[in-house]
Amino acid sequence: MASTALERMRALHEDTERAERLAAKDLSREPQKHRHVLAQQHRVAGFVGEVVSAAAALAEGYQDADNALRDEARDFGDKSGGAFDAFYERLASARSKHAALGDTLAGGFDEAAALSRAPEIEFSGEEGSGRYLDLHAAHREYVNAKAFGERCEYAAFLSKLKEGGAVALAPRSAKSGAAYATFVNSITRYLEGFHARTQPLQLLAGKLAATEASFEEAWAKGEVAGWEDLTAKAPELPIDLDEHDTEEKLLELGGEALKGALSAVGLKAGGTPQQRAQRLLLLKATPGGIANMDKKHFAKGAVVGKAESDTKAAARLKASAAAEARLDCLLSLLGDALEATLANVDKKATRTYEEMEEERAAAEDAEAEPMEEGEEFSSDEEDAAAEIHNPLKLPLGFDGRPIPFWLYKLHGLNQQFKCEICGDFTYYGPRAFEKHFGEWRHREGLKRLGLTWSREMVGITSIEEAKRLHHELQERKKQGWTADAMEEMEDAEGNVYSKRTFNDLLKQGIIKA
Repeated sequence: MASTALERMRALHEDTERAERLAAKDLSREPQKHRHVLAQQHRVAGFVGEVVSAAAALAEGYQDADNALRDEARDFGDKSGGAFDAFYERLASARSKHAALGDTLAGGFDEAAALSRAPEIEFSGEEGSGRYLDLHAAHREYVNAKAFGERCEYAAFLSKLKEGGAVALAPRSAKSGAAYATFVNSITRYLEGFHARTQPLQLLAGKLAATEASFEEAWAKGEVAGWEDLTAKAPELPIDLDEHDTEEKLLELGGEALKGALSAVGLKAGGTPQQRAQRLLLLKATPGGIANMDKKHFAKGAVVGKAESDTKAAARLKASAAAEARLDCLLSLLGDALEATLANVDKKATRTYEEMEEERAAAEDAEAEPMEEGEEFSSDEEDAAAEIHNPLKLPLGFDGRPIPFWLYKLHGLNQQFKCEICGDFTYYGPRAFEKHFGEWRHREGLKRLGLTWSREMVGITSIEEAKRLHHELQERKKQGWTADAMEEMEDAEGNVYSKRTFNDLLKQGIIKA
């Protein structure tokens, strides 16, 4: 413990320089394993935190609120002999202090231990030591939410977040409730924690603050994507009532000008010019403006202002929009992790439980190896970094190697199916192709074409064919059901006729039932 203010300041400067030196030395190393990279980032973040803490203490010390530095500088600068007295006084104090401690050696700072320290970072099994996101809890909440949720697979839920962002989670009509904002905020909190654990050197608070500021600016201008109608500005009064603050000044503008001004804001525009001027002055005198004026002054059918309940609903919608903006910011920062999570989910679909357990155990054994000084690539990393021979372009498994050819053929992954409705997206294998007709991408494609999803649309990939089928379905609804014309019958030879034709031919004896 430093005994003087000058010694305390010197010790803080020493701590700052040591933390900077350790951070620079740690960053000069290039660990290759994912676990070692994470440990290095957390160590450096700890060193940076020490520098910040010491710098704050130094700034406070240099303010010299108790005048301790000034008094010590005065004592040592005394030319009348007081400087020597102060020196010997402190020397005696130091000797008595060390005499009380005996010959105990001071423990030196272990730089090697500080650089090899492995911070404890907790990850769930699904997160794979920080490689993947674990949004299973959010997915369960989403599919079970009656107000805004939708039944979908985990991969489809991740695809919504990746391709459409937070806006694609629910239709606008389902976002007014507090449950939706709570759901979005829960995902945001998880992603903030995941970001802090996997990217500790990135300053997230500043980026979120910038996102919130840009959101408020866009909301005021009515430019928030998907929420433009809520953020549109109210019509402005074309007359400056501060300048024309009396009835005489308003009457100088003319009756037609007053009528146009009243119509612009939805007030009654009839009556004499004096009555019109009085309505404008009443608008100026009403606290809170036009929203708090009596309804009897409004023109018939005019929609102006908002009731208190509407204002509260708009506030809830704005909170939902702000939550979506924060979530979109985090999704963009963690885009690589989200993409890796989607790829991991797809790979799991081609793996048996035994194969996944073997790969997980192998990955844990590889990660458990300590990093040695000057370590380059380990043997498994050398294999991963080497060029992979994959002439058949087979999908890659968990280990980054092509999956077995028999598994590739078993799942029919050699078959490619394109869907125009999904933007010419290619699906590999009949299972993925058949499954996609009920998933979000295909439904969204139909919605953008102005078509409604139905069971009849399953199997349709051509845009023209989908439009033609939609037109036929609409025509059938208009015509209604006619049994004679639409019900089909089959004769003994398997020929199909309408019910009316079948009965006519049967009566004539031309066919047999």
